[in-house]
Amino acid sequence: MVEVYKTVQTFPLDDQYGIGKQMKRTSISIPSNIAEGWGRSGNKSFHYFLTVSRGSNCELETQTIGAKMLGLVREDHVLFKLIGEVGKMLNSLIQKVEIEKNKN
Repeated sequence: MVEVYKTVQTFPLDDQYGIGKQMKRTSISIPSNIAEGWGRSGNKSFHYFLTVSRGSNCELETQTIGAKMLGLVREDHVLFKLIGEVGKMLNSLIQKVEIEKNKN
């Protein structure tokens, strides 16, 4: 989330209010949904919100690709690496929650 905010600040003003605003919203959605799922009772709710977070991570990846196509970020921008790492962590956590969910 912090890296998204730093990156968007480098965009021209029009893009800060366009694609940048959406990227910031999406980046906030990822940890917010994890927290909401954790705060609810049961693995079923947690699993659901983890999958919502994964969807938001994919959405952020798409927006970052769009920013690259618009010339706002380069192909080697750190966001691409971070998005990949978050995706792997979410997938791993989702698998662990699924295992626990299936035990009960």
